[in-house]
Parts: sequence; C-alpha cells; structure tokens
Amino acid sequence: MTPLARAGIVLLLVILATAFRLGLLAYSFYALIALLVLAQLLGRGSLSGVVHERVVSRTQVEVGETVNVSTEVRNASGWPVLWVLTEDALQESLPVEGNRLAAAFLGGGASRVLKYKVTFPHRGYYPLGPLVLESGDLFGLVRRFRTGSRLDFVTVLPRVVGIGGYDVPTKKPVGEVRVRTRIHEDPTRLAGVREYLQGDPLNRIHWKTTARTGRLHSKVYDPSTMIGANLVVDFRREGYAAYELFERSELAITAAASLAAYILEHKQQVGLLTNGMDAVDRLAFELQEQESQSRSEARRLTELRVESDRLRPVEVPLRRGDFQLWQLRHVLARLELSDGLPLGELLLQEYPRLPRDAAVIVLAPEVPYSLATALGELKRSGFTIAAFVIAALPAWEQAAAALSVHNVPCYHLTDERQLAELAGIRF
Repeated sequence: MTPLARAGIVLLLVILATAFRLGLLAYSFYALIALLVLAQLLGRGSLSGVVHERVVSRTQVEVGETVNVSTEVRNASGWPVLWVLTEDALQESLPVEGNRLAAAFLGGGASRVLKYKVTFPHRGYYPLGPLVLESGDLFGLVRRFRTGSRLDFVTVLPRVVGIGGYDVPTKKPVGEVRVRTRIHEDPTRLAGVREYLQGDPLNRIHWKTTARTGRLHSKVYDPSTMIGANLVVDFRREGYAAYELFERSELAITAAASLAAYILEHKQQVGLLTNGMDAVDRLAFELQEQESQSRSEARRLTELRVESDRLRPVEVPLRRGDFQLWQLRHVLARLELSDGLPLGELLLQEYPRLPRDAAVIVLAPEVPYSLATALGELKRSGFTIAAFVIAALPAWEQAAAALSVHNVPCYHLTDERQLAELAGIRF
C-alpha cells in the first residue's frame, strides 16, 4: 500500500470519528496522521546524502582466480541515516566469500565498508554492481529504495592449452611462404641468378657469375610474406544442442584461444571472425541512479539488457605480436552466444575482404549444407581451409561427409586434452 493510500484511509477514519463524535478515537487518528507525516519526512531524505565507491583489486583474471572487492557506503550529509541496507548486486552463480549485504546506522559523515571476495570459475565479462540501497523511517512505515549508477567489470580470460604442433597441409603453410605474386623481396634470401634484363639496377648484378660467363647476370631474391590464419568461430546459439551448450561452446572458445596463442608464438598473424555477440555491446549503456517503490523492483533495475543491436560480426583484424594475443583473449572472454547470422551466410558476405594468404580455420558445432557450401566456395577462391567440428559423434560424421564433397579437411574435437595432442595431427 502506498503512503498516499494510507493517508487517505486515515483521513477517512478521522472524518468518520468526528462525524460520530468519537473524540478519543479522533485524537488517536490525529496522532496517527502526524506519525505518517513525520515518517514521510524522515524517509524521503534518508538516501539523498548516501554515496558509495567500489574498489576492485583486479579487473583481468584467469579462470579460477579470485578478486577482492571493497565497497564503501558513506553518508555525505550532516543528518544521520537511521538505518540503511546495502547490497552489491552480482550474478547468483558466482561464489562469494564475505559480506556483500549489510545493515548499518550512518551518522553524519560516517561510512560502512562491504568487503568480500569473488571467485570466477568460468571465462566471461562479469559486472560487479550496481549497489542496491534501502532505507526509511524509524517506524518502518516508509521505505525508500535506490540503485547506484556505478558498474565495475572483471574480464576472465579463456584458458590457453599448449599445442605441440600446427601444420596446414597446403602449399601455403603457416610461416614464410613463396607466393605467385611478388609482394616484396628479401635481399637476405638469394634464390639464384638469371641473365641481365634491361632496367635491372647495378646492385642486383651478380659479379662472380658475370665474370665467369662473360655475360651480365642479375641476382634473384626469394619473394616471401608472413601469413597465418583467420579463426572463424561459430557462436550462434541454434547450432549448439541444449544439453551440451555450455561445454561445447566453452571448448570452442578454448580451442580458438589456444590456436591463436600457438600461431602468434611462432611470429605469425592471427585474426578472428565470429557471429557471436560481444558482451560490451550488451552492457554498453549508462546506468542511472533510480529510486523504486520496493526491493524487488530495485533488483529488477539491476538486471542488464540481453539483446544486442550489433549488425556486423565481431572481428579482430589479422595481426601478430603480444598485443594481438592480449586483444584476442579479451574479445574471446567477452564473446556470448547470439542469434546472429548462420556462419555460412556470414562467410559468403565477408570472405571477399579477407586476405587469401591467410588460412581460414573454422571452429563449429555442426556443418550444415550452407556452411559446407560456403567453405567450398572459399576453397575454390584460393583460400586454405581447415575445420574443427566440436560435436558428438553423429554430428561429426555428418560434418565430415558434407566437407569431404568439397575436399575440405576437418577434425573432430571433443575435449581440451585433444588440443595438447595436436602435435601428431596435420590439419
């Protein structure tokens, strides 16, 4: 019942008591009205001067690590807050040690600190907060609820499993490769000599061969370029069976992070393309301080939106270096299942702008006809293709049959242990 409704009922009772000349009862109702007014005045300003600040020990952790959180709630006004109930909103699945909920009396300028530890058993992008505040008058007749405006985030990086070897069976393996079109010449890699052609600069002349043969000869250098791989991860919710959705999707992320780390370790380039959803897009909105009428309503205000209006795929351009691994692991940490484009359609849209000197490695829970057709089209366009199918045996057999039609090599991945055994597999 709202305070206005309570006041209306009491006022009606006062009128009735006065009309029937019930003096003592009327005076009681007068006192009750005064009490309600006082409660309203005390409750209305109970949270106006309360501010808070949250300190998180680390914002980037590995799976299984713990973060220390300290949230200070302070009464910035000179008037005491008779009571305040504070709670830091967290995902219910997170193990918490300590107090993230407390009740306190806050005198003018006084503060109360919530200290707790959060352990993160899985990779992800986790919000800490907002703070939910509840206060009111001394009599419990009026309550006020407010959600804070501050969110802190912790990025839990995906696991990286050491890989013993990586070799795409193609004329374009990972490493320095010869290419049909000369991109640049490495003057430290002498490929041979040829007869002099008009326009060859003097520094290209091979003087020993020229002296031996009596005719001008020029040096020929090995053209080379550094390639690598674009990792294409199918993270569309519909592709993963409901009973194994979490296990298979997390294996896809671990496999992608492990492959990226291995290729980058060998000084090659790695990129990422996926139809998943970046949690930053889902959580990228400004949270406002809001008052509410009940604690349940205040908790609902802390629930973050789950839809994304992202129209383009999540992509990390092809690069190499330590920063690229940092960026890839962070993007993979934030990746969430989505209802985006099927991977086959996405590849057909995006492949014209992908570099053909980088292999395309697909990680998918299934290979429907549309994806197999798209991979066949990429292979005919000059791409080197390999596919990892992260699925149970029946789905794997269907995928292998669909890809064999297009002569695309594919490999069955069922758990993390197989990643460490890739030294003996050519893929």
